[in-house]
Amino acid sequence: MKLTCARSCGLLRKIFRLYKTAFPKNERKPFFMFLWGRRQGKYDIMAIRSEANEFLGLAIVITCGEYALLDYFAIESSKRGGGVGTRALKLIQKRYRDKKFLLEIETTYIQCDNLPQRLARKKFYERCGMKAMDYRVMWYGNEMEILTHNCNVSFEDYRQIQYCTIPKSVADKVSLLDV
Repeated sequence: MKLTCARSCGLLRKIFRLYKTAFPKNERKPFFMFLWGRRQGKYDIMAIRSEANEFLGLAIVITCGEYALLDYFAIESSKRGGGVGTRALKLIQKRYRDKKFLLEIETTYIQCDNLPQRLARKKFYERCGMKAMDYRVMWYGNEMEILTHNCNVSFEDYRQIQYCTIPKSVADKVSLLDV
């Protein structure tokens, strides 16, 4: 398995298709933001591929100073359940081992229709060495938990990462929840 920086139109189309099907509309950023951010050196858009170059998934990472935020991560539905996600996440963690690595997940602390899926996702990340921070954030009406790998990241640090990629007026709307 390998990570490939997505440059070709064909690979970007595959990433875009998976992105649109894997994430709810209310959690998707406009895809052009990633392309613009990549030109600014703030986003890495990567394909997860087999050794035979078969497309397996996507990873979109914000890089900001000492931080790397795994903004979007998805594996093709036909490839899930066989350890592909675990191996891919380990590769991503290794790629950003010199940075404070973190990600966001939908909260597991509220009753909702997809709570079992959210709990399974959190368990997956915990099995891969991620741990939840002791705070949650509200991100455009979505309550999110912050998970990190071998580091601690404060809410202020998390917000600074947002300032790297989105306008301050938008990032200011990310709020710390009382828990």
